[in-house]
Amino acid sequence: MCCEALLITTPEPTVIPDIDEDLTLGLTFYQLAHSTANEGRPQILADGGGHSRPVGYLPEMLKEDGNMRKIRQKPLDKVWESARARDAQRKQRDSMKTKKLVRDMIIL
Repeated sequence: MCCEALLITTPEPTVIPDIDEDLTLGLTFYQLAHSTANEGRPQILADGGGHSRPVGYLPEMLKEDGNMRKIRQKPLDKVWESARARDAQRKQRDSMKTKKLVRDMIIL
């Protein structure tokens, strides 16, 4: 049976030289979360537990906003592309039906 909670602490206190600098603060929290996740995941799996991420999970990263927009836009582009392909197929089917009706009208 999996544990209800898993508590992981660092062996020494985390020191942040300048808490007003967002990049340093974010990077420190990222490194702390990364190390505890790497330590805790095997323990959870050993207890028979599992883990999953929500579909479409995109964690915030230390990347430029333009870069993150591109990353978030890719799934949306795939959806739009498939919708355009369906529309093109529908138009082609409708065109074929119309051509068949016109051909049948000419023959009669």
